[in-house]
Amino acid sequence: MRNGGPGSVISPIAGWSTLWKKSRERSCSDSNIPCPAKSRSPARPSACRKSNPASAVFRSSVNTTNSSTARKWASPAAIWPASGPPESYDDGPNPTLSLLLTSHLLLLTSYPLPPSSFLPDGAGLGGAMYRLPLHGIRVLDLTMAWAGPYATRLLADMGAEVIKIESIDNWDVLRALTGQPPDTERVWDKSPYFNQTNRNKYGCSLDLSKPRGRELFLCLAAQSDVVIENFRAEVMDNLNLGYDMLCGVNDRLIMLSMPGHGKSGPERDFVTYGTNVEQLAGLCHLTGYEGGPPHKTGISYGDPIAGISAAGAIALALWARRRTGRGQYIELAQRENLISLIGEVVVAFSLNHREPSRRGNRHSSMAPHGCYLCSGEDEWITIACENDAQFAALCSALDQPGLARDIRFADVVSRYRNQDELDEIVAAWTAGRTKEDAAESLQSAGLSAMPVLSVPEVFADQHLRYRGFFEPVSHPIAGGWEIDGPHWRMSESPAHIRLPAPTFSEHNRYVFGELLGLSDDEIGQLDADGITGSAPNRAVHD
Repeated sequence: MRNGGPGSVISPIAGWSTLWKKSRERSCSDSNIPCPAKSRSPARPSACRKSNPASAVFRSSVNTTNSSTARKWASPAAIWPASGPPESYDDGPNPTLSLLLTSHLLLLTSYPLPPSSFLPDGAGLGGAMYRLPLHGIRVLDLTMAWAGPYATRLLADMGAEVIKIESIDNWDVLRALTGQPPDTERVWDKSPYFNQTNRNKYGCSLDLSKPRGRELFLCLAAQSDVVIENFRAEVMDNLNLGYDMLCGVNDRLIMLSMPGHGKSGPERDFVTYGTNVEQLAGLCHLTGYEGGPPHKTGISYGDPIAGISAAGAIALALWARRRTGRGQYIELAQRENLISLIGEVVVAFSLNHREPSRRGNRHSSMAPHGCYLCSGEDEWITIACENDAQFAALCSALDQPGLARDIRFADVVSRYRNQDELDEIVAAWTAGRTKEDAAESLQSAGLSAMPVLSVPEVFADQHLRYRGFFEPVSHPIAGGWEIDGPHWRMSESPAHIRLPAPTFSEHNRYVFGELLGLSDDEIGQLDADGITGSAPNRAVHD
């Protein structure tokens, strides 16, 4: 067996070569389907590179703008430790850190990728695919819950063929969050959480803990572009499906892992959910009212943020592969990813060693800045005032222009020091108005003021309806509903919801028959052996 070192050879797996040959024959039998110019040999020497050990979470830096006043400070390190090559290339400038962090998926629109050799135009169960930025990219999605599936949802929205892989004993926990009686028919296919996060994807079942399931997964990896997983740090290596093994069958493969605490360090084996990563990242300690306890955000904030970063990292790795011809391994520790969002607090503490305090809805440099009760039940408006000109406009809107000359509120510093009195004045004005009327009045005066909308109000919002933000979805089991559409609006690559979320094992015949070339009898035997299945083992999450 493979020892994991660079250049070592993977020994042939029983039945692997046969499966490979059958899948190649199947994919090239149609004259309309172009064969790859160069096959990916299943037993060739590996050119794998071991991933660099994750660097320290914080790196020392020095401000050299003024050498006489230079001060050392610490900032969050790169959130995507990767195994990619460090050298530069002659075909274009290397992206700056700012570009890396802000471009994300949109970077690909400037560097269009060719269609995958394994996915010709119009292929797939959804019919002819749109020419989206990730058209032709195949992603094997082993992720569960929210962080990983949100990443692959973004990739699927942008045209990637995402194949979500579950097993009958290890299925996505979101399927259990249905809000329906447990005896409901196919209740696991009716979860709004799962169906919202997994649209535009295909789905199959495959038990990777069994030798046959592992062989089939390697066959899929050989003809895919990306593998993404968010298991605990040791799981993929324990399955003998780590990056060294996968790139042994496909050296162009990109693999992204999303462990909670990284693949190294004393906390590498800790179980992490979005509900607790906020605490370890310091976010909860910053959230709450002055003098009160820490608060969790209203959602598991670390999950979608990690998903966005993961999708961006994969897109950049695809872009790098287009230049180098090689895949790479990406490690995204979810805790470190979330810490990067409070980088200014980390920098401030490293400079002055003062612990930041919780301040509720208030701002460090704006006053008034808060959420104010309006007329009606649980109706609120948010108001932010940035400078003296805006404060003068606010005073006029409140029919109290003299407040702008009041010594207590004469400048930003004075207003900040007297926020309690200022908040009482603003709150007295908003209490006599609806949140819509108050927002319209203040917006007309050039102020940043918005009503706080409930979920039903967001769903009925005229602006969102005008822009077609919500799109209809028809699911074969869960029925029809509306859901938020793709978040990017590209003039040359319009994206829409093409497929509902997959029912459990819905696309087994496509994955194992069309892609791997198995016969109906062979696919049936997989079910009989418990390697695949048409329904999950409900006892796992009951």
